[in-house]
Amino acid sequence: MTEWTIAYLMGPVVMLVVGIAKLLSRDVSAESPLTEMSVRALTPDYASPEHIAGKVLSTTSDVYSLGVVLYELLAGARPFCPQGASRRDLEEAILTQDPPRPSQSAFNMEVAAARNTTPRKLALALTGDLDTILLKALKKAPAERYLSIGAFAKEHGARLLVENHGGPSSDPAWMGRLLDTVGRDACGLLLDLGNFDVLTAPLVAAFFGDTSGEPTDLAKLFADVDLSDVYDGIESLADHAELVSLKAHHVSEDGTVGPVDLARALKILAAHGYTGPLSVEYEGMGGDPWANSAQVLDVARSVLGTEGR
Repeated sequence: MTEWTIAYLMGPVVMLVVGIAKLLSRDVSAESPLTEMSVRALTPDYASPEHIAGKVLSTTSDVYSLGVVLYELLAGARPFCPQGASRRDLEEAILTQDPPRPSQSAFNMEVAAARNTTPRKLALALTGDLDTILLKALKKAPAERYLSIGAFAKEHGARLLVENHGGPSSDPAWMGRLLDTVGRDACGLLLDLGNFDVLTAPLVAAFFGDTSGEPTDLAKLFADVDLSDVYDGIESLADHAELVSLKAHHVSEDGTVGPVDLARALKILAAHGYTGPLSVEYEGMGGDPWANSAQVLDVARSVLGTEGR
């Protein structure tokens, strides 16, 4: 039987999107770092100097924003220290301050413990390559940064994967053409089983159309949905996949995972010779998310006949 690797995170799953965020709720505090709308649309804490200054943006602007995100994940703080708490102070810091090396951040025990280490060991881990990578991504001049996220990845031995994640990317034909055009050397595919339009369209309608505040019963939501397009999409994209997310939107009381039939999906992947890693993802409402994630993992293991690694 095909040998699989199942990967899963023993901690909170965070999805990061580098780009423009739109404020949907007016209840958010004025101190929120979410996107602000004036003449420009930007998320101030993660905006590049050229974005702050209202200049032309490019792929290097995304590289800068990604650098801020990575800096914060690794060091537990953002790279700039404004003199005051105002928006103007923050913009001035981004435009004029040179960020300190991540390894020289003032780590406290809480930051280090969240990364399963000590302040001294964290500083040592960040010294060297990671300092260099992040400081290059955060250069003030766009031309001095990595020219693209792809260049960033290639220079440091990482693999750039694009995910079917709504819009044109959830159209298997469009995604296939994109991957064929850019070539396998440029990037690969993270195939998310739960991100085809036939699934995401009713989810979006339920989440944003229901004003009752009550959790949506996702099992009922998908009960009458024809999932043929999902399996056709997996069939179409399987040869491009380098990582597959076994996403579930609901886990029933009897342990049934849905809406995607994991056994059917994995059979399609196996028929295309896929032996790459599998990640387990639960994206539902109500219940214990950890228990539901564990159930998705158990179902995947049962289907594969392996304990996973």
